[in-house]
Amino acid sequence: NKIDKPILVGHSFGGQIAAKFALDFPKNLSRLVLVDCATKRNNSLSLKINIFFAKIGRKIFGRSLRNYYYKLRGWENSDYLNAKDTPFLQETVGNIFRENLDSELNKIMIPTLIFWGNKDMETPLENAQRINSLISKSQLVIANGGHFSYLDDQELFCKELTKFIIEIPGQARNDKI
Repeated sequence: NKIDKPILVGHSFGGQIAAKFALDFPKNLSRLVLVDCATKRNNSLSLKINIFFAKIGRKIFGRSLRNYYYKLRGWENSDYLNAKDTPFLQETVGNIFRENLDSELNKIMIPTLIFWGNKDMETPLENAQRINSLISKSQLVIANGGHFSYLDDQELFCKELTKFIIEIPGQARNDKI
């Protein structure tokens, strides 16, 4: 069966891709679900300085010290560290970190569910609130959890996702389904 207008769900980096897809192909989706994602990254001066020193540390002291530095900074599971041995992936991750979708999010005109963990340290709750303010047809649901909020509060995620999927715009929802 061909699905004409699917619902696209994206978590973290997948959410950034989902938002970009919704911007590039607005007529191809019926709904969008963004979970703990970044539509712009924190490219602060301190982050750039830390990345600079991590790169220098690798050249001077090798990977083990750089990995230790990343661990000290809390980056041991970062996308950039995981791409460290593949120059193409490093370039891709760098492009992703530089992309800022916020100036375009107001162009997303499909119903959008934003599901977020209140303890997310990777993409803090302020990101969810900003995205919610930029997408006019969005609703924000805050879960008790971290960056993997859909796993941390599976019951709430499934309940809200189901409710979001079965809602028909402009009609009352039937809770007896």
